[in-house]
Amino acid sequence: MRKILSFALALVLIMTMLPMCVLAAEDAPNERAELIALACEVFPEYAPMILGDISPFSAYCNPNGPADVVYQETRSISNTEEITLARYSNGATIIIEQSEISSHDIIETSANEKVVTNGVAYTLSYKIAATSDFVEYYPGVLYISNFKATVYDSGYDKINSYGTISVNNSSYCTRYPVVVYSLQETASNAASVHYPFQFHSPGNSSGTFPGSLAITVRNNEITVSLK
Repeated sequence: MRKILSFALALVLIMTMLPMCVLAAEDAPNERAELIALACEVFPEYAPMILGDISPFSAYCNPNGPADVVYQETRSISNTEEITLARYSNGATIIIEQSEISSHDIIETSANEKVVTNGVAYTLSYKIAATSDFVEYYPGVLYISNFKATVYDSGYDKINSYGTISVNNSSYCTRYPVVVYSLQETASNAASVHYPFQFHSPGNSSGTFPGSLAITVRNNEITVSLK
């Protein structure tokens, strides 16, 4: 009798956990779909390209050629959110959503307390997804969380942390080690880090798309670009 009750209890627990597992598995595809829908709303004139439909842009694309960025633009959604769209010569489109998690004013003083520097410290997060005219489906999503940078009213900006990089599924998206060019802005160079990645299309061994996201901090601005 005890064995039967134990089995029944275990079965009930499994059944109650299943919906939660299903929801967790659906989160990433839903996030990707929401990101694509948001990009179509912000860039309505490029909606066919974003959706991966064969569009007038396709005539200028070579799916077997080099992947060069031929178009890139960033538009604001709100005071704390913006979206970047990048088009490649091989027909791929990359969508990047940047969200400001927090920001606060800071005051820094030198060791002798004779120099006072005012600035703003930011914590940002990013979501990156891909579509293509020639590849049916890129289900992967790349995440960068807790990217931290400080920009100053006078003085050189800096990257405090390049954050944490993750993917929704390693079968769909590969993340590589972050390439740190410089965490501190100088007179001649920006503070800059690059995040190499590769999206994969299920069931299509040739349907991979490698790229690299650069986050640059310079002249009181934090910008993204695709390489």
